[in-house]
Amino acid sequence: MTAEVSPHQLASTIIKAPASTVFFELIKPLTFKWMSTVSSAGKDESSDLVSIAYADNTVQKIRRLEYSNLDLKVSWEVVESDPPAPTFSAVHTIQCQRLTDGGDECYLSWNTDFSSSCTAEVLEDSKWKKNDSFEQLEKFIGREAATKDDGGGGGSAPSPLSSHQFASKVIPAPPDAVFEIVKPLTFKFMKKVASAQQQEDSGVVKIAYVDNTVQTINEVERSEYDRKVTWEMVDSDPPAQTFSTVHTIVCHRITTTNESFVTWNTDFSSDCTLEVLHDSKWKKVEAFADLYDFFKK
Repeated sequence: MTAEVSPHQLASTIIKAPASTVFFELIKPLTFKWMSTVSSAGKDESSDLVSIAYADNTVQKIRRLEYSNLDLKVSWEVVESDPPAPTFSAVHTIQCQRLTDGGDECYLSWNTDFSSSCTAEVLEDSKWKKNDSFEQLEKFIGREAATKDDGGGGGSAPSPLSSHQFASKVIPAPPDAVFEIVKPLTFKFMKKVASAQQQEDSGVVKIAYVDNTVQTINEVERSEYDRKVTWEMVDSDPPAQTFSTVHTIVCHRITTTNESFVTWNTDFSSDCTLEVLHDSKWKKVEAFADLYDFFKK
């Protein structure tokens, strides 16, 4: 259980709009124009500083520390505040991730790292401000105003032969429970898996499918902290259609519902074809549907 006064705080939710729309139009500028508590905001492009005036007469100056158009992520810190901020420092990061199974929706996470002067009262206030901000963002966008995303960052479609593939889905269960099912890599939630056998004291798993395919995979990384597991295929009968594939599944927490945002990334070798990508896409869709049904019982 997380300590009550932990200097790190996560809040997250699902927003009914494409990730690229939310990030480029609303999050990245750091003017927070969707917040009813913000009266005005002025940017200084030359210094990455933004001055923000709030409805309660608080005035703050924040500095953008980092942004990634690729990962749809931006980080900033509060450098000035009148009245003074209740902690010595606070560094915030918001990231938007595509929900490939949800049409025009995205997973939005907001992480804050506080200095050690942070108190329980500050954390509680920050928690409610984040939740209130999420609600205002949802109302500001509205499903009708959201433009349809084609699946690419910044509105451009990804190359159909890209050797990287991403899929995601919301699963109606806490992330710890979902990760407990995912991390053994026996895929007992998949209807197409007939059996799976783990080699003792190793990360090797032999999987038999209902179509008589037999594959051997090897776990190459696991993080209980991040609820992440990575594996590679080392053998297949019949032979795999690419030289190598490396998969990573991560179970993220949706703090507003205590459900899971599950992502599945696959990196293929350069011999990957369009047919392989399409086949992998639909297998992920089926696996996510099976995982959803497993916890919906």
